Amino acid sequence: MRIGLLVNPRSGRGKARSFAPLMETSLRRRGHRWERLDSQDEAEAIRWVAERASDFERLLVLGGDGSLNAALNGLPEQPPPTGLVPLGSSNLLGREMKLPKDPDTVTTMLETGRVLPLDVGLLSSPGLGQKGLGPEGNQRRSFLCFDCGYGGELMRRMEDIRQRKSGTVFRPLYYPLIFKMFWDWKPKPQRVIADGEELGVFPYVIASSVRSYASPHLILGPTWVNDGYWDLYAMNRAGFWRLLPVAMRGMLSQVEGSPRVLHRRVRHLKVEGQPSELQIDGDFAGASPVEFQVTDFRLPLVLPADAPRPDAVAGNDLERL
Repeated sequence: MRIGLLVNPRSGRGKARSFAPLMETSLRRRGHRWERLDSQDEAEAIRWVAERASDFERLLVLGGDGSLNAALNGLPEQPPPTGLVPLGSSNLLGREMKLPKDPDTVTTMLETGRVLPLDVGLLSSPGLGQKGLGPEGNQRRSFLCFDCGYGGELMRRMEDIRQRKSGTVFRPLYYPLIFKMFWDWKPKPQRVIADGEELGVFPYVIASSVRSYASPHLILGPTWVNDGYWDLYAMNRAGFWRLLPVAMRGMLSQVEGSPRVLHRRVRHLKVEGQPSELQIDGDFAGASPVEFQVTDFRLPLVLPADAPRPDAVAGNDLERL
């Protein structure tokens, strides 16, 4: 089998780079052929996937959620089954899907696993800047989540730190910023329209395809990654003392049901107002306004054949390789 191996050498403070030779040894031992790219930046990863994905029977990403987002944005309309070895900082998808990190188990997954078609959203915004893709440079695919407000500003500050340090930013750096931002973050209220319905104005807006947010310990609510909908969580208040109860509820049970949060299941979403910082799949991505649409394109994620069906998977939407 011919496999494309996309490595983000910065993921997990170099974990992906260290894991790659072990993965190659396993592939060689099982008689597979592969081509490897250690991407220098996101643009190179997207370009390589766009040019080469059709040549492979499988694509395997070594990195985090952001690395998979780069691959997603290069995939053609008929993409190969795509695997992820979760070696980033948060690894939200990897945790929810219980993806393996043992090289031989990953090889077996590529050979005999099951394919789960993940829902994919398309975001359009003139504020995407360098993150913008597509014919007009203002679009980007997403498989995980996006938000306008607190999370977007946090990722903007983390991106500033990453650029100053010229490399990976690891998780302990998040915590001082998180608490500092509770006090000095200035929300920019956004008008929200979901599937044609005017919902109101909110300072903090999250749309997600997965149950957890920012951390595996903070649960938004029961969500399915393959049912054609994303979940909207719109906070009606901002500030430390107003967001803290929401965060605590998410860590103890789930955010859904909080009187401070409006929840809707959506396919189309508009968020507009004064430009508010935006994050997509864990990376800073510019600012609102933004329009979102669940698309017909789906990401064919490879799962282990013998693993229990993850709770976030609806129905029997799993196909054997």
